[in-house]
Amino acid sequence: MAAVAFLGLHPSGAHAAGPLLAGTTVITGSTPASEVVTLDAPATVQFLPIDSPDVHFAGTGRLIGFYLTKTDGSVSFGESRVNGCSAYGCAPHPAVTAGGDAEYPQMVGSSESSPETLTPGDYVLTFIADGPSDSVTLTLPGLGGSTSLMPAGAADVQIVTPTPTLAASAVGDVNSAGMEVDPGATSWSPFVIAGMVLNGTDLSAGDIGGCVYWGAAPPGNAYLPECPAATVTIGSDIPVSITTDQWGAGMIFLSAVPRGETSAAGIYDVAGLDITYTSRVLAFVQPLRADQIAPSPYEPGPAPTWDVAGAHVGDPELTTPQMSVRNPEWLPIDAEVGGLSFRLGPPGTIVSF
Repeated sequence: MAAVAFLGLHPSGAHAAGPLLAGTTVITGSTPASEVVTLDAPATVQFLPIDSPDVHFAGTGRLIGFYLTKTDGSVSFGESRVNGCSAYGCAPHPAVTAGGDAEYPQMVGSSESSPETLTPGDYVLTFIADGPSDSVTLTLPGLGGSTSLMPAGAADVQIVTPTPTLAASAVGDVNSAGMEVDPGATSWSPFVIAGMVLNGTDLSAGDIGGCVYWGAAPPGNAYLPECPAATVTIGSDIPVSITTDQWGAGMIFLSAVPRGETSAAGIYDVAGLDITYTSRVLAFVQPLRADQIAPSPYEPGPAPTWDVAGAHVGDPELTTPQMSVRNPEWLPIDAEVGGLSFRLGPPGTIVSF
C-alpha cells in the first residue's frame, strides 16, 4: 500500500502551526481537549440539516462536539450533539421523532451562516468529549485525503448534570436547573450549551425551554418559562411527536456569553407530567487562544524545497501493509519518498502506511 502523508506546510511553503485538516478529518478523544490545526485551502461545510453527511458524531457521554476558532478570533464555528443521558460515558438515549425515528438534538454554533466557507489559516480546535471513545468525523469538501486527530492540549470546558429544583411559574410548577459561568477576559467567544431529552405520554409544546443571562441571574428561580429579565429566552416551540404509546421531546441550545463577565444559563420542564425519562446537561465552553494551550512539541522539521501543502506522496518502495503509527507525544518519524525527505506524526495524529 502506498504511503500517505500530510506535510506541515502552508501553500506558501511556510510552516503550519499544527496538523493539517484533510478531506476526511476524524477527531477522537475521551475528555475535552484543544489543538492548533491548519486549514490550507478553502472548504465549504454543510452543517445543516442535522443529518448532514459532512458532520458525524459517535460515542457515549452527555455531550459531543467540536468548535474551530481562528487564532485571531475572527471566525468561530462548530457543532455539538446531546446524547440524552446523564453521566460521563453513559449510553446514548435518543428523543423520539415523527414516525418513531430516534434523534439526538444537535446544534450548530457559528459566527457565519450555514453552509460555511472556511478560509485557510490556523484554528484552535476545541473538542468536547464525555466518553472513553468519542469522535467527530468532519468532511471538508474541496480537500483530499484523510487524517485522524487526538487533541491533547488544555481546554476550558465544563460539562455538568444539573439537579433541578421545583419552582412555581406562570404555567404551574416546573423543574428548574441552571449554572453560572465566569468567562475570562482574554479568551475567544465563550458560550454555553444546554440540552434535554424527555420521554413520556403527556408532552406538548411549551413544556421545555431555557434562559440565558448576561450577568448574574436574578435572585430566586430564574429558569422559568417567563425567563424573568433574561438576556436570551429560548423559544419552547419544540416539536413533539407520538409513536405508539410514547411521546418524546429533545432540545439543545447554544448562546454566546460576554467575556470577562459572570453569566448564567438554565433549562426548565413543566412538572406533573407523565414523564418516563428525563436527561439534562449544561456546558460552558471557552475556546482558548493558541498561546493558552499547553505548549505543543509539534515540529514539522526543516522546510522542504517544494511549496505544496497536504501532498499525497506514493512510493512503491514503502510496502509495509496496513501499519498504523500512533504518535500522541511526538516521536519524530523521518521518511524519504522519491528523494524528498519529510517528517510524519504531529502530536495527536495517526499516520497510516
